[in-house]
Amino acid sequence: MNRSVVAGLADGATGSGRRDADATLMAVLDAIEEALAGRRDITPAGLRRLRRGTPPCKPAAPGTRRGSCRTERRARAGDSPIIPSTEIVRIRAALGYTLSSGLIFAPFIAYLSSAQQIFQQAYDTGVLFPAYFASLALAIGIALLVNRRLVMRHGMRMLCKVASTLVAAVSLAMWAGAVAFDGLPPLWLFMAYLAGVFMCVGVLFGNLTALAMTPLGHIAGVGAAVVASLGTLVSVPLGMLIGQRFDGTMYALIGGFALFGAATRAALRFAESGRGAPDVR
Repeated sequence: MNRSVVAGLADGATGSGRRDADATLMAVLDAIEEALAGRRDITPAGLRRLRRGTPPCKPAAPGTRRGSCRTERRARAGDSPIIPSTEIVRIRAALGYTLSSGLIFAPFIAYLSSAQQIFQQAYDTGVLFPAYFASLALAIGIALLVNRRLVMRHGMRMLCKVASTLVAAVSLAMWAGAVAFDGLPPLWLFMAYLAGVFMCVGVLFGNLTALAMTPLGHIAGVGAAVVASLGTLVSVPLGMLIGQRFDGTMYALIGGFALFGAATRAALRFAESGRGAPDVR
C-alpha cells in the first residue's frame, strides 16, 4: 500500500521529476513494512531463536520433513532489503542508467567545489560571484521546467541520448576554444558554454533516475534508495578528482564534462543493449 501511494505521485514519463525525498520515504516505509511482517508471528518460544539471530518459524506439521523450518527461514530471507539490493546490480538496465546518472553528476560536483575559485580568482568577479552562480543555476531550473513537455513529446531515452551527446560534443569544442585562450576563455563565452551544458545536465538528472527505476517497480522502495546511493558513490569520488585538478585554467572542468559526457553515452548504450531494458521511449 505504501509503495503504491508514494510511487503514484510520479507515474510514467512524469516520474522523471521525483526527488530524493520520495526515494528516502519509500525506503523507510518499505523497511518498516518488512520489519513488521517479519516479526508478526514472534512468540515467547521464538525469542530464543532471535537471540541467536535466527527468525522464529512455525512448528513442523505432523508428517512433514525436518527441513521445513529451514525452508521457511530461507523464504523469509527473500524479504530482506539485501536481496533486492543485489537484484538491482543484476538488472542491466537499472545498473546502466544508475551509472549514467553518477557519471554525468561527477563534473557537476567538480564545478560546485571549485565555482568560487573559478569566478573570484580566475575571472576576478569579486562580489558579483553570487549573481553568476545563480544565473547558471537558473539554467538548470529552466531545463527541469521544460523537461516535462519534452519528455511527453520525445521520450526519456531519446532526451538522454541527445543531452549526453551534446554535453560531450560541446565540451570538446569548448576545449579547443580554451586552448586558443591559454586555458582561460572570455567570461561571456565560458558562461554561455556552462549554461548550455547545465541545461543538458538538468534534462539528464531526472530522466536517468526515472529510467533506472522503471524495471524496479516490484522493489520500488529499496530500489530507489540503492539507485540514489550507488549514483552518489560513483559521482562524488570522480567529482573530487576533477575538482582537485583545478589550476587556474578551465581545462580540468571542460575536459571532465567532455570525458564523462561520453562515458554517460556509453553507459546508456550498455543499459539499452541487454535484456530488461525499459519499454519506454
